[in-house]
Amino acid sequence: MPPAMGTTRRLTKMLGPMSLIGPMSLIGPMFLVGIILAPRPASAQAATYQVQMRVATDEDDVSILRVGEDFVVEVVLTAQSRRGGFKSQFYRDYTAPQFPAGLTVVDRSESTRSSVAIVNGRYTQEFSHVMSYVVRPGKEGRYTVNPATMVAEGRLYRSDTITVSILPPRAAPRAILDGQEPDPALAEDEFFQVAMSRERLVVGQPVVLSWYLYTTSRLTERPQSDPPESQGFFSKSLFNQNHTYEMERVQVGRAVFYRTLVFRRMYWPQRTGRLTIAPRTVAFRTRSGFLNTGKTETRTSAEVAFDVAPLPAAGRPAGFVEDHVGNYRLRLDLAAGSLKVGDAVDLTITVEGEALMTACRGPVLPQLAFARLEPNGSPAITETVENEEKVQGVWKARYVFIATAEGQHEFPALSFPYFDPEAGAYRTATTEPVKLTIAPAPPGTRVPPPATVGPTATPGASNVLAPRLKPPAVEDVTGSSLRARFWRGSWRWWLVVLPPLAWLAVGVVRFVRRRRLADVGGLRRRAARSRRRTVISRARAALRAGRREDFHGECARLLLDALSEVVGRSATGLVHAELRQALLDRTVPGELADAVLEALEGFDFARYAPGQSNLESQGADQLESTLKLVHRLDAFVE
Repeated sequence: MPPAMGTTRRLTKMLGPMSLIGPMSLIGPMFLVGIILAPRPASAQAATYQVQMRVATDEDDVSILRVGEDFVVEVVLTAQSRRGGFKSQFYRDYTAPQFPAGLTVVDRSESTRSSVAIVNGRYTQEFSHVMSYVVRPGKEGRYTVNPATMVAEGRLYRSDTITVSILPPRAAPRAILDGQEPDPALAEDEFFQVAMSRERLVVGQPVVLSWYLYTTSRLTERPQSDPPESQGFFSKSLFNQNHTYEMERVQVGRAVFYRTLVFRRMYWPQRTGRLTIAPRTVAFRTRSGFLNTGKTETRTSAEVAFDVAPLPAAGRPAGFVEDHVGNYRLRLDLAAGSLKVGDAVDLTITVEGEALMTACRGPVLPQLAFARLEPNGSPAITETVENEEKVQGVWKARYVFIATAEGQHEFPALSFPYFDPEAGAYRTATTEPVKLTIAPAPPGTRVPPPATVGPTATPGASNVLAPRLKPPAVEDVTGSSLRARFWRGSWRWWLVVLPPLAWLAVGVVRFVRRRRLADVGGLRRRAARSRRRTVISRARAALRAGRREDFHGECARLLLDALSEVVGRSATGLVHAELRQALLDRTVPGELADAVLEALEGFDFARYAPGQSNLESQGADQLESTLKLVHRLDAFVE
């Protein structure tokens, strides 16, 4: 019996006596059955498409932004269907929005997202391509961004235009002293403020600048910034590479912020007059919640100006050098206190303290009538940063002390004048005199000539023995048994032959290495093969472990790497329409390009639509088909 007749008979039984009226009584039930069994219209199941363009900020219609602060414009291409089954690459001929002069696109990216919903028994699938444009406004004003377009199923879809208002640059908060609190008026928005350790400086006096970032949400990445221009200063960062950014909650006015010390730097003024440190701009990223994708913003601090005063002339000691500003300590170390005429021992002079040690010149050395001082290399300078707050350094010079006259002698005390900026006065660091006992030289020992007493001089300009140095007396040794054995032995030939052979081997290795490095294409192919082996091994490991998202992600990475080799640039930042055109420009057949793009779409959909892929039964075949596509693409790599 046909289904319709069975349904009619059941309806007739339910209607009871009304079915006895006659054949006309079946018209109502048959009409009801027709409604029940009639197929749904195709338009009710067909996919719908739309293009939306918006500014990725909290505002809904008109976005208020400022000059120099980047913002993101998103173009969302969406396909929605109640039956599913459409391709993720559902569009073609995508046209990006046109940005007017004054708005510069500094970066762009593409991402996809999919969702499946079942509401009241109705199944709905949605797939979207999101084109993100990072825009930097260069001038204030009101700008209109023209719409983006795409073609889907032969029909043109267009987004709305958007309007953005660009205001003048944000006023930077003024510089404050360490320990001062920010102005409560700044609590209306996030801000970037610089704090200084002191306001007044003299030449050579260090000042520490600390930049604090006040945000309403926690930082998710390391802030990025370049040191500001600071002509007339020598500067050094007080942060090391492993610096940890600690955020503390503080209250500014009635608002609560996360305060983060993001940069700290020490500056030494090198000349008098008005010196300025330019404003500093920081780029940072914050996120307010677990599901929030976060936002990237920029802020700028105010410039810092100093009126640098000269060092006072009153009380300046003799021999003072203007670079010696800070707090110093001086030490003298002589290796021995008792020696003989002609003996040579080490003498070390050490200057340490909180100062710019790279500008230190050391103390003035005396002329000695009983000894000579010969420099033993250049002074060694080391600087360390303690607790990210101050710089300490050590200047160490080594000399050779050569005794020239016997008797009881005294090495005079050394003095090192400097200016203490904290006390605002000149100080002098000194050493204690050193008692010496110099005995006569043994008989037959060549005695160095006595030093010529003269005026004091600085290291490197005094006690130079070069004019009076004489080469040591050298006498030929004849009849050496060791020399005889060497010239009569056979192993001398090895010493003669081995150096040329080693030189030849090194030359061959360098020649081969240069040839390999000159082969840029070969290097790129070897690197690609190495990356491919790594990705394949990771994909197989994910397949064995049943990790569906990792497996499809590695397969997609394998295809993207091969596509990058074909088009000669990174394929990750290209939309599918641009990628297909780039493949066609490389003479890749259209069917291969479509197959590769369709495979990429399938991997994306399988990663973000759980339950749509059976990894155990299809994973091996998917990996094999991916490798076949990669091998076909290799034929078009130049």
